[in-house]
Amino acid sequence: MNITVRLFFIFLMVFFPLSGFSKEEPKFIAEDIPAELKDNARSVIRYSNHKLEILSSKKAKYTVSWAITILNENGLQDSYLKELYDKHIKLKNITGKVYDKHGKQIERLTLSELEDYSAISGYSTFDDTRIKVYDPKVFDYPFTVEYQVENHIDGYINLPGWQPYLDYNIAIENSAFELSYPVSMDVRYLQNNVEMDSENIVDGINVLKWKVDNLQAIEYEVFSAPYFSFEPSVMVAPDNFEFDGYEGSLKSWRELGKWIYKLAEDRDNISEELRTAINAMVSDTDTDRNKICAIYKYMQDNTRYVSVQLGIGGYQPFEANTVERLKYGDCKALTNYMQVLLDAAEIKSYYTLVGAGSYEDPTLREFPSNQFNHAFLCVPLENDTLWLECTNQKAPCGYIGDFTDDRDVLVIDESGGKLVRTPGYTAEGNRKSTYIEAELYENGNASLQINATYHGPYMDEVFEILSYDNKDKEKELYERLDLTKSIIRSYNHQIIDEPPYIGKETIQLDVGNVAVSMGKNLFLNPNLFNQLSELRGKPEERKTDIFIRRSFSNVDTIVYKLPDNVVVSALPKPVSMENDFGMYTCSFSESEGKILYTRYFELKKGEFPKERIHELYDFVKEIAASDKKRLALKIN
Repeated sequence: MNITVRLFFIFLMVFFPLSGFSKEEPKFIAEDIPAELKDNARSVIRYSNHKLEILSSKKAKYTVSWAITILNENGLQDSYLKELYDKHIKLKNITGKVYDKHGKQIERLTLSELEDYSAISGYSTFDDTRIKVYDPKVFDYPFTVEYQVENHIDGYINLPGWQPYLDYNIAIENSAFELSYPVSMDVRYLQNNVEMDSENIVDGINVLKWKVDNLQAIEYEVFSAPYFSFEPSVMVAPDNFEFDGYEGSLKSWRELGKWIYKLAEDRDNISEELRTAINAMVSDTDTDRNKICAIYKYMQDNTRYVSVQLGIGGYQPFEANTVERLKYGDCKALTNYMQVLLDAAEIKSYYTLVGAGSYEDPTLREFPSNQFNHAFLCVPLENDTLWLECTNQKAPCGYIGDFTDDRDVLVIDESGGKLVRTPGYTAEGNRKSTYIEAELYENGNASLQINATYHGPYMDEVFEILSYDNKDKEKELYERLDLTKSIIRSYNHQIIDEPPYIGKETIQLDVGNVAVSMGKNLFLNPNLFNQLSELRGKPEERKTDIFIRRSFSNVDTIVYKLPDNVVVSALPKPVSMENDFGMYTCSFSESEGKILYTRYFELKKGEFPKERIHELYDFVKEIAASDKKRLALKIN
């Protein structure tokens, strides 16, 4: 090596140390996060870039890169990488890095560190979806993870959109979404609480972009509106699509219904023996309703629910004769099977799709797309419509609970799909009524006989109990009653399978310390089971409007039989309140050694501006105070 070259290397080593070449500049320094983004946040998204490239009616590419700083242990789950894939979604590239609070890289994700699991849920048996998982296993807060994932999609009905918020209590420094598709394709989008940033055509490709910056964490608020109503988001739906070789259209609800209807064609075969049995079963039945309910009971007694999510099987029921033979099916298969059984009795019914769930976001009527996750059956009658939940072996014929009540559903026939509203419940229809006879003893203990009736969605509590074995039933009852020093002596639950449908519950139990003894006095809170608590949160910081999803009511009557040597010293005054949010009354009376306590509480469905939150908080606060009132007894 000549002298000139040697001097050159010495110069480099002195002025540019070798470590300088390999050392990366710090990234995602935790202290750089603006203070306002840390307020109420468990994590902060430093950036997230979402890019959806629609290549054709069946192919697309979706790439996401993001970095998120985990501020404390509450955000630990936000550091995990979880990516679903199946035969239609191929994971082509996954990279990841982990940084400490100073922005120094401390880990790099290698493919060997990715865990791979079946994504089968607890109730699924047939599902080809798998999930890749990475846990960085870092617990020194704050720290940051950075990931990039590329998905290739081959066949779709749903396409990923953009929801920059991952959850409550997560802030966002910046997030962006880019949607691109050929100008020859018709693609619709629905932007919500966000405006498009730019739109261009580049080499025959439409390129649309959205972005948000410096969004503070959203805290959950009691009685808040559906998340969709206030979060920024973009939904995407192409007019035409292809999934597993089945071409379809999302131009209208009618077109989507046609695609679903086509999937069920030629899947209505059952054996002649079953067809004959169905007709014999209802031959002496006088009304269509009774025929429907008899066939529904047969279906419930002879099938069980098993989820099937294999490719097109996520949307297509398997054949009715397969359900007949195997005695099981998913919601699609069981609904189709029930429809075929009704057809055998010459009763018309309609396969129906629904976005099911107690608090599912409402169907966006103006944006035809696959917004559904469940199938059930619509059976019109001359003066009524029956809705049959075919996956529940305990539900009465025509019972509709909070899983599918009061929402738009897609009713399907040969002409396509049509949105129809399912019935909602009044406070009277969604009610729990409890009558309790309590024998109070001088030491403050009591023996109770509880008789309760459940109406409407409240019946789900009885369905749940009936699904358990005896050991789990007792465990569930003890947790529900939430009484210290209690011993359950007996219990019984049943469903009355005729309108009006009712769940019934009887419980006998002994309870300690129902009344508190202080010298010659006993202090009794008569409301044993249904005390309302004050609402959490600070009403003055309310961000969202008030949304009460459904009406309900509670009726409580408790009769206390007092010991012969115990008399009433004082009874609380009655309380009565009524406003736009609901109604509350309670009263106390004494007669012939007994105390009668009655309570009625009703909450009304409705939407109200956030400025009225103080009224709601004050209403609940007064009820909570009344529910805690004690009456004074004296031991002679």
